[in-house]
Amino acid sequence: CAHNVMKSLLLHAARAPAWLWNPLRRHVAVYGYQQCRGYVLKKLALKAIAKKDLVEELMGRHVTLGDETAEDLRVPEDWPLNDAIFAMAQGADPFSMVGEDLAQLRSSILAILGSDHPVLSKVAKYLFMQEGKLFRPVVVMLMSRALSAYRGSNGAEGDVTQKQHRLAEIAELIHTASLLHDDVIDVADTRRGVSSVNQLFGNKMAVLAGDFLLARASVSISRLRNAEVIELLSHVIEHLVKGEIMQVTAPDASWFDAYLQKTFYKTSSLVANSLLSTAKLIDADER
Repeated sequence: CAHNVMKSLLLHAARAPAWLWNPLRRHVAVYGYQQCRGYVLKKLALKAIAKKDLVEELMGRHVTLGDETAEDLRVPEDWPLNDAIFAMAQGADPFSMVGEDLAQLRSSILAILGSDHPVLSKVAKYLFMQEGKLFRPVVVMLMSRALSAYRGSNGAEGDVTQKQHRLAEIAELIHTASLLHDDVIDVADTRRGVSSVNQLFGNKMAVLAGDFLLARASVSISRLRNAEVIELLSHVIEHLVKGEIMQVTAPDASWFDAYLQKTFYKTSSLVANSLLSTAKLIDADER
């Protein structure tokens, strides 16, 4: 969504709403296009909560997004979920919904990273001792609860199965491994407000620690005993490597298409395939 909106804004700047275009233009000038995805999403999210006619304001300008026109994207006035969705957006805290699950996840990951080599164990656990957002485990657990409630499991909010818990751990292990490798490539000196692993322990230990996290994640993937999920998550690891190579080499296709593909490989693939795996683990139907 952020990519489509940004592409539209850049192609149709004269029609863009001033509240979004003016600060975005300054942001792009200072930080560059690639750093503005989160900024756009934050602006849209804050505006959406405060203003119900956001869709009308953005899409009413007849700007084409992909193959759909503004009219195709317009939300019907009598859509019954309009008020419910906006009310939920104002009061919902997704992290508190799975707070107990997150507490269990932190301790489980630290247990997974135990090693008979004290230095390797220390390096591997270093980032997990810092307070990360845990976005990927949160969305996996929220999807698990939603699917469980949909299928009529115990509890109004649904339950997270043991395998889905493990899947949330795997997603965070893979993500953190990619951060360790990224920091070496980018020569980063901080991560999550503290010294990065490569800065503190050196590049070799950072690379080996990332490899160790991927190895632990692979062991946990195999223990899920689900061939479809194993294939999906194996592709995620492959995509991370492809995305990093795309980032450090010139694109073969147009820059924007290459950027979208690279972003899918480096970021979206892990989230999308983790959520699909969440459903596969309980044999959910195609709906």
